[in-house]
Amino acid sequence: MSNTMSDQPETSNTLDLARLPWSGLPAGMQLILNADLVGKEFRRRARQRLTDHDVNDRRASIISFLSQVGPQSINDLAQKLEQHKAAISSLLIRMESDGLIEFTPNPEDKRSKSAGLTEKGKLLAEPIRDALLDIRHGMLEGVGEADVDHANAILLRMLSNLNRLAEN
Repeated sequence: MSNTMSDQPETSNTLDLARLPWSGLPAGMQLILNADLVGKEFRRRARQRLTDHDVNDRRASIISFLSQVGPQSINDLAQKLEQHKAAISSLLIRMESDGLIEFTPNPEDKRSKSAGLTEKGKLLAEPIRDALLDIRHGMLEGVGEADVDHANAILLRMLSNLNRLAEN
């Protein structure tokens, strides 16, 4: 018998937490590492699904974000996507050369430009959204909305605590 997870979804009452990779560590450390593992696995699956659209996960996140909120300055994109400004800037320049985004003068700050989707970029937004929704729905199968809300509340508390530590 293999040591992989069963094809059957498990409920919170039947989960075997020892099957997680860091079961021997303190619970708080397990939570941090397992949250990171879930994020990495989500991004890995997204990369697999997005290859059909000739887009990687970093480009997909920008296309998806811009399709929802409209043109953004490079500073705003870097901040909202939690990336370094230089990394976002070079990625946006490559996306511009591929015809996915276009730069326009930023009406709020004449010294900067806003990045917005071109028609080609807009055409990719829907299949990207659909692929990511499929992965998210599969990932959350058997997980109730209250469980998601509780997990988000825990993660928010942890972020708040980390921010408070940084202030001291």
